[in-house]
Amino acid sequence: MRIYSFLLLFVVLFSCKSTKKINLQLDLPLKDKFMYAIHTQSEVNVNVMNMDQKTISIQNYDVEYEVSDKKENGDLAFTTTIKDVQIEQISPMFTSIYNSKEPEKNSEDGTADMYNAILGHQLQMVLSKTGKLLSINGNSEMLDKMMEKVQGNDLMSKEQFKASMESQFGDKAMAKSFGGVTQIYPSTAVKIGDTWTKSDTLDGTISLITYTTYTLTEIKEGKAYLNVNGTISPNPNAKGVDMMGMKMRYNLEGTQTGTMILDEKTGWVDDAELTQETSGTINMSGEMVGNMESAMSMTTITTYKRS
Repeated sequence: MRIYSFLLLFVVLFSCKSTKKINLQLDLPLKDKFMYAIHTQSEVNVNVMNMDQKTISIQNYDVEYEVSDKKENGDLAFTTTIKDVQIEQISPMFTSIYNSKEPEKNSEDGTADMYNAILGHQLQMVLSKTGKLLSINGNSEMLDKMMEKVQGNDLMSKEQFKASMESQFGDKAMAKSFGGVTQIYPSTAVKIGDTWTKSDTLDGTISLITYTTYTLTEIKEGKAYLNVNGTISPNPNAKGVDMMGMKMRYNLEGTQTGTMILDEKTGWVDDAELTQETSGTINMSGEMVGNMESAMSMTTITTYKRS
């Protein structure tokens, strides 16, 4: 009888635990301050005239977050400060390295002055409690600081370079970076095993549409664990990119997978790893190249970690 009662109690307790519902929303306290390490590594392979070209890009950012205001409706205002930047780009044409912590490693290509100019720069952004990015300010000033340090007097070259920087640090690019770990929340309370799907249009050098499904797999010690699975398709309304006298249009599709660990109380993503794998074609047109289509594949791994 005692064994039967124990088993019955175990079944009841397990059942209650598995059906527990939680509200995954942002609810950080006012003046809360923490560091966030964002690491992105991309490998791009393009086949041009039967020649394979590989480009590797590694970007590390340490960013300080502070909750500067908390609205009655739950909206949160953040001040973010760029504390550390490490960027490495390796291609068949050139290699460029910048490391704010170890400046002796910096390439002598003028990029050090440009990236030094944004250290300590602050951005202001507002997020809803459901993680939607309502506004972001300070990017224009950051880009201006960077452009002031670009060497050379070729205005066309500087404009092209600015377009490249906007694809990494502009409003849309920053919204994409932040949105990867904020625009993820379900519209209702969820329990273990529940899934929900979010769609997003990612603008920038490569414009894509994502459909991502999140699954709550575990709740343990105040943390919520999510599995991430999604599809990536080309944006039919993409305008393409003008660079170096060429018009480039990307036609890529693929998948996104990963895991996330959220703080159950505040809803903030403490730890995440996301992998995007896409492949397809890039169409280049212009006076110098005519009209040329090349095969392209890209793998991007992004991790987020709060400390």
